[in-house]
Amino acid sequence: MEKSGQETTAAIALGVTQIVGWGTVLYFPAAMGDEMARGLGTRLELIFGGVSLMYVVGALIAPWVGRRIDRHGAGPVMAVGSMIAAAGFLALAAARTPAQYLGAWLLLGGLCGGALSNAAHAAIAQACPRNPARGFAILVFATGLAGTVCLPAIHLVGEASGWRAVALAAAGLHLALCAPLHGWLLPRRASVGRSRPPRRRSVDVPRSATPTVADTPPRGAFPALALALSCNIFVTTGFALHLIGIFDALGVARSSAVLLISAIGPIQVGIRAAQIAVADRINPFASGLVGAAILPLGVCLLSAAAWTDHTVALPAAVGFIVLFAVANALMVVARAAIPYAVYGAARFGTWSGRLGAPQHLASAITPVAFAYALANWGGRGALLLAIIASVASLAALTVLVRLLRPVRGTP
Repeated sequence: MEKSGQETTAAIALGVTQIVGWGTVLYFPAAMGDEMARGLGTRLELIFGGVSLMYVVGALIAPWVGRRIDRHGAGPVMAVGSMIAAAGFLALAAARTPAQYLGAWLLLGGLCGGALSNAAHAAIAQACPRNPARGFAILVFATGLAGTVCLPAIHLVGEASGWRAVALAAAGLHLALCAPLHGWLLPRRASVGRSRPPRRRSVDVPRSATPTVADTPPRGAFPALALALSCNIFVTTGFALHLIGIFDALGVARSSAVLLISAIGPIQVGIRAAQIAVADRINPFASGLVGAAILPLGVCLLSAAAWTDHTVALPAAVGFIVLFAVANALMVVARAAIPYAVYGAARFGTWSGRLGAPQHLASAITPVAFAYALANWGGRGALLLAIIASVASLAALTVLVRLLRPVRGTP
């Protein structure tokens, strides 16, 4: 019981640090972008270009960070990532030129690769070896609250004291809250053995074809998994940044668009709360396949409505929002749980770091790709781009399941 309590405490601590981490790096420029551009005498595109630069740096260092987590434990590595984040936000508060601003985001790349997303997944694998599925579910549930918690706070501080004060407050949170939580409550050294999760539970997917994770996964498993997760992140990140613009282009009233998009969070929180309750009975492959299949279905529904009429009817937009929220809630957990099911606890940090590189690159490309599609092809073009990527994600995940299918007994 004591061990279970420690695992839950570690998962909750990680959830808190992920709320602060994602809330400060994503919602800070989203909320304060115009003011930052005016203060630095630059264009809004460069402000968001800093976020893309952060993802590129995160992609470059993610494999290295994963190996350090396996060697030294998640605690000290992620604590250093939080301290680098504090330095990055201090540099951001002090920036007076666009070059200094971009330099600050180079530092924040250390947060992206060293203390967020894939690093947190590796930390769960070390901190919750008995029940990582529950830890993943708690982590994802908390991360989904980043906007709800941080966006109002950023607006409040920004309106009262300006964007530089927001950057200083973010630096303080990373240094005084996140770094201690990482250093004190997460493993200080890798203690995970060479064990793997139970075969039956980790691979009990479709009854007609149950794959088995071998001691050494098939050679094609990594590229298939990397493509599946990266394409999914490409779509979900693109919608997070550009969904209002897509709805505008499709003729959905701005007030309706804002209301619909705001409903995504509560839908996902409800699904994730249910996932926590039954986490040990959820099969990551089945959950991932369902989520990966629902996503293109939702995008095709909205796209079909857009091609049929000049403006999208509200019921079609509502249907898309519901399907997108469900798909994203299922896939966010699967993005952590499937790699664990494939590679097991041993050296999970290394594998998670390798998978993090293409995922961060996909996130870096997303703002430019969707902005270009919207500007040149309109809302329908952006939806077509999302359909292609989401179908590629589903196809790659299907290939992964087939690769892991036991050879014995197959036709």
